Amino acid sequence: ERIRRRDGPPIALRPPEVDLSDDFPSDRVPLPDGVRIVSSGTLSQEGSGTIATMEFLTKDSVEDVADFFASELPGNGWSDATNINSDGSVFMSFSASDGAENVALTIAPSEQYDGYTQVDIVVTFGQ
Repeated sequence: ERIRRRDGPPIALRPPEVDLSDDFPSDRVPLPDGVRIVSSGTLSQEGSGTIATMEFLTKDSVEDVADFFASELPGNGWSDATNINSDGSVFMSFSASDGAENVALTIAPSEQYDGYTQVDIVVTFGQ
């Protein structure tokens, strides 16, 4: 989505949306409704497991997104390990009961897109 300026190139209002990586464990890491996925990928290394990453934008507030994950992830087998609030941003991490899988989230107001919250998620599994 872009707007035209009279004196220059178009300005992006939002980045293009991408598909969620097939390897992202969406059955264990649910996402809020209405998010705009802007990046998603996985890295696997034999013997080391898999790292799945994704970033999304949402119109929901930082607090609402943090509350969503704080209530949804424990019901999907994750234990809350860390929750840090700093300068309007939230860092959260969760681990599976066996300790072999982890989820880390950074939730902050988007610096590029006014009115949006940016969420970065890193999931490590299969170690």
